[in-house]
Amino acid sequence: MLNVYTLDKDTPLISLIYETVSYKNPDEIANVLDFMYQLGSSGRAAQIQATVEEQALFRQLLAENSRRVSAKYRPPKESYERTFQPSFVVPIGPLSQIDIGKLTHNTGCEICGNKSTSRCSQCQSASYCGPACQKIHWPEHKTMCRSLKGGEWVTIQMHTHVRLNGVVMQNVHVSNHGLPVESVDTSDGMQMPPNVHGDQPFLVKLQRPLSDEEMPMPGLSSGDGKGPQSMFVYDRQRSFRAHVWDVNNRGVYERVIAEILAGKNKNKMYRWAKRVGPNDLSVCLDREPVPPPTW
Repeated sequence: MLNVYTLDKDTPLISLIYETVSYKNPDEIANVLDFMYQLGSSGRAAQIQATVEEQALFRQLLAENSRRVSAKYRPPKESYERTFQPSFVVPIGPLSQIDIGKLTHNTGCEICGNKSTSRCSQCQSASYCGPACQKIHWPEHKTMCRSLKGGEWVTIQMHTHVRLNGVVMQNVHVSNHGLPVESVDTSDGMQMPPNVHGDQPFLVKLQRPLSDEEMPMPGLSSGDGKGPQSMFVYDRQRSFRAHVWDVNNRGVYERVIAEILAGKNKNKMYRWAKRVGPNDLSVCLDREPVPPPTW
């Protein structure tokens, strides 16, 4: 830390210099060890506990803020700080979904944040700069990896809205009980919420209609004489909530319903997923997360 400034009466700004380190570079490790020794000797060392994901987010924030520092700003540095970059932090309030999406998209190596050159060969869901960082991350990654290993991924199309009889309804669970539904249209063009997960896998809950008769809608055939049907899908953060209609997901919809019915809870299931397009969600169909979520 270099200094603390006052943005206003309630908001401090902390200026600092920082460095990200690759475990493959002995010179960088030597600099950090020297830096830690000097801090320890001066009694200024502080230990911050954070998950790997929190560390990656903080590195990304420092990198984003370092671009906002004037090139003319050249703070004094010790010899072991010669490669450190200036940056700053301010108290973080609630971030919008767009902000989170920018920060979490392609954060680099899971451990050091440097440019990734490979992915976990078992699940293809974690990125690394090399074997050293991958080995360090394995104790934390192995549970998710084993849940995904060899899984079958299917892509489903989802929509946040439906047009019923010409009226757009958004984020609703639709039943035709007492409703004179003449037409269903999911091609209105409304966009899904932005992707806050980047290219990282995350958990979703998929819920089938509460009964086989809940979603039949006269006026549009799904090919089986019942009318169109939909299931509901959302993530834990509720960054999106959407319908998956059988008329937009021929073949895949039926397979997802069969997977739900094969589970212990016949109405819902949790699966790993990735956003792969504005309205497309890739789901690991046949691998149940371990341990099972409870939300």
